[in-house]
Amino acid sequence: MANLDSVNQLYKLPKNENEKIVILSRILDIPLHLSKNSQSQAVEAMCATILYRHLDRLDRLTAMKIIRSTGNPILSERLAQKAVDTLINPQWHIWSLTNDELKNDIAFHKKFDQIANMLGYSVSALGAKDLAKSVLNQKRLGKKGWTTLVIWATVHFNNKELQKGENEMANRTSINQGSEFH
Repeated sequence: MANLDSVNQLYKLPKNENEKIVILSRILDIPLHLSKNSQSQAVEAMCATILYRHLDRLDRLTAMKIIRSTGNPILSERLAQKAVDTLINPQWHIWSLTNDELKNDIAFHKKFDQIANMLGYSVSALGAKDLAKSVLNQKRLGKKGWTTLVIWATVHFNNKELQKGENEMANRTSINQGSEFH
């Protein structure tokens, strides 16, 4: 199982263990203090977590052993949960998507955003202010208000997902190169 090399191809990790920990912790949304005491095991476990979804059954067993052997039960549990989550729904952790899946995800959210903008819906402070003013004036949220709120929330969620995808795209260095797993 080629953990570190495959993740290094994907993110171009630095040589310094401390810097690897910082980058991988940010990617996986793991508090930095959890991985400070066992750095080399934490780096391997984080790499195994990122690749988990793309491994065959035997390599997943090996990856889970690596994840469970960090020496920090809290870190191990969080990484194991994230790894298993990617099997349930890869969208929960965008770092688990392949390059093609990531590109398709971004394209979908961009298309949704374009359609919403064409229809006149966008997420803005002004729109939120207008909705809040309308609710305060009427002392209730009528059918039109609820519809507007649902549409506005959907557009807001889409914008957040688009931003998340674009951030992940920027993090990856091998988006146009073939990585063994991504």
